[in-house]
Amino acid sequence: YGTYVLRSSRDLSCFAGYSLALGTVIFDALGLSSDLIGLKWPNDILGRDGRKLAGILLESQSNSSGTSVFAGIGINLVESPNGWESVSLQELSGESFSFLDMATVLSSRIITSFREFEEGGFYSYREQWLSRALFRGQCFDIQLGTQVVSGLFESVDESGSLLLRTQEGLRVVSSGHIVRIYAAGS
Repeated sequence: YGTYVLRSSRDLSCFAGYSLALGTVIFDALGLSSDLIGLKWPNDILGRDGRKLAGILLESQSNSSGTSVFAGIGINLVESPNGWESVSLQELSGESFSFLDMATVLSSRIITSFREFEEGGFYSYREQWLSRALFRGQCFDIQLGTQVVSGLFESVDESGSLLLRTQEGLRVVSSGHIVRIYAAGS
């Protein structure tokens, strides 16, 4: 697990969707085929069998001088934590990676992506993210505070919000916890 501290003179609102963009950057840095891994909205990288390989946690802080984004990235490099449905990079690739090796690969890519994101937002990452997305066309139950919303995962918008087709129509979900994934019609 490592945390990157990224600073910008831009307002916090400019960084909506950065966890998804960062997911595409990490996906590419891992060097694995999309036959093996995919992205789960909003902040996970999973093996195609659904086991978790990596996760992203963003925290932020704004003041009069700008915004600090704290990007916490956890990748199972050599082994998977006991008791979790997870997979390691070594298990998927057959190669061994040290924390230092991965940090070296990720650092410049993360800094570059942050600067690009400052200028263009999620829009420039949207198609990349969608091409790597898992569960598109499947149904989600999403915890939104005390409410659970159900619907079909259609897409993500230009800010990285989930576009969920519910019985009431299209719903834009900017944050939430997916509690269940199931086939349409189940």
